[in-house]
Amino acid sequence: MKTITILFYFVSSLVFSQISEQQSFLNDRMHKPPIFPGCDFKLGKKNKRICFKEKLNQHINGVFEYPIIAIDSGYTGTVVVYFELNEKGIVENISADGQYSILEKEAIRIISKLPMIKPAKNRRGTPVSVKFSTQIFFKLN
Repeated sequence: MKTITILFYFVSSLVFSQISEQQSFLNDRMHKPPIFPGCDFKLGKKNKRICFKEKLNQHINGVFEYPIIAIDSGYTGTVVVYFELNEKGIVENISADGQYSILEKEAIRIISKLPMIKPAKNRRGTPVSVKFSTQIFFKLN
């Protein structure tokens, strides 16, 4: 019997450029990070970001289904999923990059089921869109 292990890793909460001017613009653009449901009570940006990562990981674990065809074929690997949280807190523009399309489809399905999230806000308190990426590791034991 094959044992299935899912590993995931939240690569970056934001895509930042190496250029300090552009990085400064992005930091100004997102003064307050997005808030995952259940993280409202956390104090401070750092704690809210940690909570966001934890809740995202819990979501991935809870929704993950290793495709039977992938199990039968012995497909394993890492899928990087890219998505955007828009100004309304809705996940959109989901794409994935991995070795097997069936694993990419599962990763996209997982992210598409994210709940509505309180959007990030700029210094004026206006909601802004934010891009994210995360890795999902598909591993058979």
